[in-house]
Amino acid sequence: MGVTEARWIGTGKQKLSSGEVIIWSGRKDNVHREGVAIIISKNKANTILQWKPINERLLYVMMNSKYAKLSVVAAYAPTDDAEEEDKDTFYYALQTVLEDIHRHDVLLLLGDFNARVGCNNKEIEDHGASWNMHDD
Repeated sequence: MGVTEARWIGTGKQKLSSGEVIIWSGRKDNVHREGVAIIISKNKANTILQWKPINERLLYVMMNSKYAKLSVVAAYAPTDDAEEEDKDTFYYALQTVLEDIHRHDVLLLLGDFNARVGCNNKEIEDHGASWNMHDD
């Protein structure tokens, strides 16, 4: 399971007393914002081959499975309101991570891409539930 806005600082891997493993990647400046994590069930915890914290918005974990390697990427994209440089940096890093995954691996991309349809939702927000799509 992927978790976005984990708000944990630093990076790490911890096995819980219940057997699950949590791997996280957060900010390095002690500010509890952003952050991603992956929670792995106790029966799959021993399949972790490697993990790599990319930054506070990206985390990569490779796991073994019966037929192929499983590459899991947890992502937390900046919102549309973020600075263009921050968005460009995120998507460049995501592209780099995805390009580095072996083409025979099964890829699971988890996360929050803060998607919005259209650039201007002002009219929809102003009308709320009373907004009607039909012209009478």
